[in-house]
Amino acid sequence: MFAPRGEGRDPARHLPGAAHLALTVTDARAEYARLSAAGVRFVSPPNEITAGVNAGGFACYFLDPDEITLEFVQPPPR
Repeated sequence: MFAPRGEGRDPARHLPGAAHLALTVTDARAEYARLSAAGVRFVSPPNEITAGVNAGGFACYFLDPDEITLEFVQPPPR
């Protein structure tokens, strides 16, 4: 059996170095509604981004079946 060396890390999103995969979508609210209805666990509904290069867009985190954090990012209209 393969057992890699190393120590497990706490995957909490607020910790420095925590990794996640972000997916760009055209309508974060629609994807949230569709996947919530299918039973996907979201951390929160899409939140408006109010600062930085993505201000005016939306983002939200959700979890895959293995508790890995994923994110939807809806860029602002250009």
